[in-house]
Amino acid sequence: AVVSTQSTGNWECSFIGVINFTGTQISLLTMTVLSCMRSFRVKNALRHWQTPRGRRSVLTVSFVCIVVICTSCLLAIFPLLHVSQDFFINGLIYDTSNSLFIGLVPKSKHFDILQAYYGRMKRKSLQWSQINKMVDDMFSKDHDGIKRYVQGFYSNKQVCLFKYFVTSESPQRFFIWCILAVNSICFLVTSSCYIYINSVTKSSTLGLTERITN
Repeated sequence: AVVSTQSTGNWECSFIGVINFTGTQISLLTMTVLSCMRSFRVKNALRHWQTPRGRRSVLTVSFVCIVVICTSCLLAIFPLLHVSQDFFINGLIYDTSNSLFIGLVPKSKHFDILQAYYGRMKRKSLQWSQINKMVDDMFSKDHDGIKRYVQGFYSNKQVCLFKYFVTSESPQRFFIWCILAVNSICFLVTSSCYIYINSVTKSSTLGLTERITN
């Protein structure tokens, strides 16, 4: 059976990664939402529109906070779910007692070894659950089989952080690209809002100064 007691795949490392990524996303999403709300209020103030106040304003802010926190937590926990393990497990590290699986063994290397042992297989349909069963069948169970450790998503070169740097062979590359795209959009939206606020405030100040001097 797979034993997850190594620092690259244990729950402590995953916990640190989830907390780190959740905090980052909450900060980024909150900053983006608050920037949009502030620019909206500035726009309404110039047009003399009434902005939500009192209970309605509190409910709006509370709803936004709940959505931001839930979204950030979901994104952080998703790589750890069992249903998504085929897209986020980087590989397995086996006990040094064997000479067949050496170092970090990704799914592609597993496929080559298992194909040589079992015969022809389909690469795309091979899942980690199947790999574990096939590896177990290759070794004797007299001494509890061959021990191995999962290198999970929140482990990039022994660091328990969100893995932003990926290669074309990384199983989680599409998820990372989506996160980077979302973060980039948030930065662009925040920057645009503050540019708009600065521009509107500057124009309003100049107009007020001209009216006073005249």
